Amino acid sequence: MKRITLITMLLAFAIQASAYHWEVNPHQWAYSMTVAGVVALDGVEQTTASLEVGAFCGEECRGREMPIYVPELDRYLLFLDLYGENGDTLSFRIYDHDLGEALDLTCPNTMVFSENGAFGTLMVPYVFDFLSSYAITATANPEAGGTVDGAGTYLHGETAILTATANTGYTFINWTKDGEEVSTEATYTFTVTEASTFVANFELTAITQTVTLSAGWNWWSGCIELDGNSLQSLEDGLGTNGLMIKSQNDGYASYLAGFGWYGSLSGVNNESMYQVRAAAGCTLELTGPAVRPADHPITLVTGWNWIGYPSTVSIGIAEALSGITPQNGDMLKSQNDGYASYLEGFGWYGSLNTLQPGMGLMYKSNNASTVTLVYSGNGTRTDLMANQTTDNNHWQPNLNAYPDNMSVMAVIELDGEELASERYELATFANGECRGSARLLYVEPLNRYMAFLTVAGDEDAELYFGLYDTETGAVETQNFASLQYETNAVVGSFAEPYIVSFRSTTGVDEWAGNLQVFPNPVKRGQAVSLSLSAEGIGEVQVEIVNALGMVVETYGRASLQGITAPTMAGVYTLRITVEGNGTVFRKLVVKE
Repeated sequence: MKRITLITMLLAFAIQASAYHWEVNPHQWAYSMTVAGVVALDGVEQTTASLEVGAFCGEECRGREMPIYVPELDRYLLFLDLYGENGDTLSFRIYDHDLGEALDLTCPNTMVFSENGAFGTLMVPYVFDFLSSYAITATANPEAGGTVDGAGTYLHGETAILTATANTGYTFINWTKDGEEVSTEATYTFTVTEASTFVANFELTAITQTVTLSAGWNWWSGCIELDGNSLQSLEDGLGTNGLMIKSQNDGYASYLAGFGWYGSLSGVNNESMYQVRAAAGCTLELTGPAVRPADHPITLVTGWNWIGYPSTVSIGIAEALSGITPQNGDMLKSQNDGYASYLEGFGWYGSLNTLQPGMGLMYKSNNASTVTLVYSGNGTRTDLMANQTTDNNHWQPNLNAYPDNMSVMAVIELDGEELASERYELATFANGECRGSARLLYVEPLNRYMAFLTVAGDEDAELYFGLYDTETGAVETQNFASLQYETNAVVGSFAEPYIVSFRSTTGVDEWAGNLQVFPNPVKRGQAVSLSLSAEGIGEVQVEIVNALGMVVETYGRASLQGITAPTMAGVYTLRITVEGNGTVFRKLVVKE
């Protein structure tokens, strides 16, 4: 019987010799080893002689063979001769002669070649198990509900571990496959036997938005879903502390003590910012489902837009606004955290760095057409920069005392030299009240230190400036008005910042102390004289600056006698610079 089996095997080898897919040159190698094995696909032993197993070191074939049937064992056995050098690592591939193609399967087995080595026996053969690869896909529903990990490509029989992590305001519900629930655990472990798609399902959970309101005006937006009853909830939450809720385009509601709320404002939404006026400091709490930014696209028109921040997480301004293409000079401002402006080619710069849930904002768009903003990102960055506030400043403005503000982008000159350090604080005053303060910030693309100053107000007012040195404690102030307040005005830019000048010496120059402007007030186009003697002083320059900080006329030494008032009535500033003797300012009132 053994002789018959041996003859059968030799005949099988002879038949196969001309049918191999891979070629090997056994005479190239001095050493060989043998393997007695069987072939399995995805763990199932095969009963066919059409599968060829090839052994490779890199891309070089070191042996190949097809199974033959052994009747005594009723199995298809593989008698494989391998060639090489001691220490060579061999991997394995498979070719199907019935299909006429190499199979895209992976054999996790590897062997280290050893001279005269032998693997497997007739009774306990070595198993060459070729495994299929399966794609395991995992998604979150809804996308904003959370994140999923563990998806990828797995071999047949491997263990996959999928993990679902809910975002703020969401709760994990279950894993489903083809709509059928497979697990209610956030971590789902299973054996891979086929390509599959799993869905991690999340649902919105009720959260409480808590906002501390200051007495006066507060810029507010909702980070919970605002429905048809939200205005009533907002009014109820304010109670007797509420005075007014004002929108940009939909009117306002005012509180009448003893009777309730009245006005044209009929509802609130997540896309808008609202100005809420409180009689006293209070805590406003509203409960509802957490908001999803993707559900609340915001339309930005040319000019100023009152916009909300419909998100439950803090996000850096560049990431939050990555879904739009800003124009040079676009601006995003808050009430108490300053503002940022877009510098084309470089990004956003200013005192506002991070958007926070519940923040009310205003966006100035310089785009000629409408833009749709959907806040991007999930707040995954860990390097969120703090906003520059006035908390530790020398001067403390009460920004909540007024509903509105204006923005000033300025550089500071002291005795004719531009200051270049974050130690300096610039403040502005009206009627003896601080209306805004800001430290100098370094703007790297411009290699310049600038103040991003928010000035609160709601009425025409003359603005004076003050300078504070945080290292020395020195204070410099102006005794003249060099700017006029105007709601939502933007004074200065990256290209042409507003220049605020100070002198560290007071009253030492006779020319400055005795300088007078007459007549003042003056009629439009009328001649203006200065009591300025040009003798004994350097070059002279007189600039007429309007209320928005723009220079409307410039005069030099030769033209001092030809100064005329602007043709438009208003309040102007004369900025008078004498070379080597600094700069002084005088107010000029132009009448009809």
